[in-house]
Amino acid sequence: MHTRMTEPTPLLRKLPGLSADEAADVVAKAIIERPRTIEPWWVWPAELATVALAGPVDWAARLWYRYAIEPKRRP
Repeated sequence: MHTRMTEPTPLLRKLPGLSADEAADVVAKAIIERPRTIEPWWVWPAELATVALAGPVDWAARLWYRYAIEPKRRP
């Protein structure tokens, strides 16, 4: 959820989130309709991609860490 408190943090501004009104709508819908789960529309495709691309994503993350993050941590 995007709030005045999270606004000063650049990383949090780039992440997906709801406004206070949107979050209130989700809570109201949950109370009224009582769905079994509440999740954004993109969860199902993301889960499928996570399973289908687990190997390549792991490989890419390791390379990214090795060349982008690890050198910055060395003194």
